[in-house]
Amino acid sequence: MCGLFGIIDSNNKLTQKEKAKYLKVLSSNCEERGVDATGYAYIRPDNTMRVFKKPLPAHKMRLGLFCDNPKVIMGHTRFATQGDKRKNYNNHPFYSHKLGFALAHNGILSNDASLREDKCLPKTYILTDSYIAVQLLEEYGKLNFESICDMAEDIKGSFCFTILSKDNELYIVKGDNPIHIVDMGGWFMYASTFGILFNTVNSLNLNYKSTISPNDGDILKFRNDGIIESARFNYVNNYYSPANPYHNHSRSPNISYYHNYNTFDNVQNVRFNDENTMEYIDYLYGFSEELGLDCEFIYKLMDYKYSLTEIEDILYGYKKRISTNNYLHRKYMF
Repeated sequence: MCGLFGIIDSNNKLTQKEKAKYLKVLSSNCEERGVDATGYAYIRPDNTMRVFKKPLPAHKMRLGLFCDNPKVIMGHTRFATQGDKRKNYNNHPFYSHKLGFALAHNGILSNDASLREDKCLPKTYILTDSYIAVQLLEEYGKLNFESICDMAEDIKGSFCFTILSKDNELYIVKGDNPIHIVDMGGWFMYASTFGILFNTVNSLNLNYKSTISPNDGDILKFRNDGIIESARFNYVNNYYSPANPYHNHSRSPNISYYHNYNTFDNVQNVRFNDENTMEYIDYLYGFSEELGLDCEFIYKLMDYKYSLTEIEDILYGYKKRISTNNYLHRKYMF
């Protein structure tokens, strides 16, 4: 379990000082998903990529934006499962020297070694399983919806990727691991769980306009002109199985526009504070309904003193177990 987080400010609504302040709180809240290492990536005003990472928890990191006021900042907090965190090249984000992008990953991949052998990819000193995604995209020779779809369909494992291009555009690639985005009124904040965003927006005393929660198999592209595009890939929950029929979606033949993020219809301005914690509970209740659970399940966990963020993680874990059991039931006729 790792954490993805970041800020997307294509219209330059925020100052450098505001970005640094918000990221400090956001990254510290993201520590609940990993404290082994923290990393950031962004495009400088001279159009060069800066990747800054250290084997430290987020609260001990100094972002150091200096005079830069980047439009997009992509972050990662690591819970190390493969690759020594003390060797900083094993930490996220990873930089592609060939294509000029940075990539961060939340999840575990199971076929990185076999893919490297089957596709005759070069050997690498980087031991983190996530790096195979960088190598695959470099092998395809381009970064776009098509190549990202191919990469997402080649790998086997549990994943959500964020990819920052040299053109200052951010891709979010949603497998079975969670990701949530909130529109803050002209700029966006994202994190692995809604709870991280809840705590961040609440502690910063900010308002948000709406939320975006991609489905499994979605790819979102936040363009540098403020437009959000989307595409889909053939998603299979293959962390447990090479062919899970319950998580197979069709790739959309054409790229579709979500919206221009300056226009929202019938969206109420909502404030995160202690008085409207029920909004978060309503979100968890809706999530539990999707999993076929009664609302009493949520309230019992609350009675046992589980926090809302802990309940969210429990629901995502339950979702993965359902995926496994459904596959086994279908395969072995339990």
